[in-house]
Amino acid sequence: YPGSPRQIAKADGAPSGPVDVSVDTYPTVFHKEQEQVFYQVITEPENFEWYWGVGRSFSAPIQLYDLVPGSEATVIVRRQANQNVSPTLIVNGGGPIPPEVNQTYCTYHSSSFVDGANSVQLQSPGDMALDYIDVKYPRWLKVVDGTMSFAQPDTFGAIRYNLTQVPAQYFLFDISDRNNPIEIINGSLNGSSLVFDDTVSAASHKRYVIAGRDRLKTPGAVTLYHA
Repeated sequence: YPGSPRQIAKADGAPSGPVDVSVDTYPTVFHKEQEQVFYQVITEPENFEWYWGVGRSFSAPIQLYDLVPGSEATVIVRRQANQNVSPTLIVNGGGPIPPEVNQTYCTYHSSSFVDGANSVQLQSPGDMALDYIDVKYPRWLKVVDGTMSFAQPDTFGAIRYNLTQVPAQYFLFDISDRNNPIEIINGSLNGSSLVFDDTVSAASHKRYVIAGRDRLKTPGAVTLYHA
């Protein structure tokens, strides 16, 4: 080979000294979408979209994993533009929640979601074309089935992350730049609890992934290719 093989850069994540914030949760989004109705602008055939459906009532199951109990979730509903209807949201059979409307989006806030299975219902005073439903909620930093991806909190500075159910042998990567991942080493593993530190700037939006070593594919052998 003409030069040394490329290696993944490493960053020291050893917890030490004071931090600006310590977290054991991270923000995640559950996305629910169905594409059943095709809509196309007659005068602009290149302008088209798929929608969930058209009607006044929609319901859907929502599965939220490792939801922090009692936390507030934000629900974002996208509907077709130029529809002057404001649907209310019902979570798990509770009372109707009015929306905050911004063009094609209706936003709701609710603390009625629970960890696991939930149900939501949209009730509209008139017909509307529903596109999708997003639920943004805080989730525990708990590794499930040997792997987890997560993002930095909505702040910056020195951040301490507290993870649970971490495998004894693991890889932890900063994948903010997917073409240049950085392995974070020297985290403090106590049993199945891992603590590591990282520093983020006000302009960054870091993402991480952790996985047990047995979850990553590796070559069994490398041989020289002869044409």
